[in-house]
Amino acid sequence: MVITKRIKKKLDIPFIFSLIAILFGLVIHFLAVIYSIFSPSLLAFGTLSLAYIMGWIVFSIVGYLIKIVPFLWWTHRYSEKVGKENVPALKDMMDEKWIKPLLYLLPLAFAGVLVSFIISARPVFWISQSVFTVGTFLFAFLILNVLKK
Repeated sequence: MVITKRIKKKLDIPFIFSLIAILFGLVIHFLAVIYSIFSPSLLAFGTLSLAYIMGWIVFSIVGYLIKIVPFLWWTHRYSEKVGKENVPALKDMMDEKWIKPLLYLLPLAFAGVLVSFIISARPVFWISQSVFTVGTFLFAFLILNVLKK
């Protein structure tokens, strides 16, 4: 198996985040089958569709972007300068102290949005959506900040 043969023994947080998003997608698929058999309501379909798109697709992409964008930018900007000039290390391209809290904040806020749909609570929705929006802007800032290095 590839995971047992890897050089880096400990998985980093963005990769774990992406793996959890994939598992979440499997759970959503299972729930969609259950709902379609027992309770085919439009609200359940909409909530599951949102959970599928955000919880699996978007969160998988977020986890991978945290690693891919710094790598691509570092390669574009510094690959020819290695050995000739002092270049930043690849791990210094992304501000890691913000990544871990962000990867906890986004799913929790999104879970609040889903719960607000289920219990029909607007205040929970607005608070959760506001926190999710702030987290999204923070993610965009971190990605764009890589391009300044």
